[in-house]
Amino acid sequence: MIGKKNLGRRAGKYGMPSSHSQFVSFIGIYLTLYFFYKSKFNWIMKAMAYCLLGGIGIVMSYSRLYHGYHTPAQVLVGIALGLTSGVMYFFVVKKLRALMKEYKIFKNK
Repeated sequence: MIGKKNLGRRAGKYGMPSSHSQFVSFIGIYLTLYFFYKSKFNWIMKAMAYCLLGGIGIVMSYSRLYHGYHTPAQVLVGIALGLTSGVMYFFVVKKLRALMKEYKIFKNK
């Protein structure tokens, strides 16, 4: 499955997972979590941001399938990896920032 050649119109290129779907999913979930936990926007602005980020992710993932660059499995694995790594990155950074603040690491002068 990994390194499997794509069977679509663009055959001959490796595509497991879809890096475009992975990247868009990572950025989308990271920004969604950021808006949810950190932003001071009202709920309408947050809802609009969630819809925009979700829409971009759906359009990008669908375009990879439509143009024959990836199979559905490649896109789904890319989405899963992007979402997982985005959530993990957000909470690891959140925890590290709390620890740095607690121990006064990199305190601004």
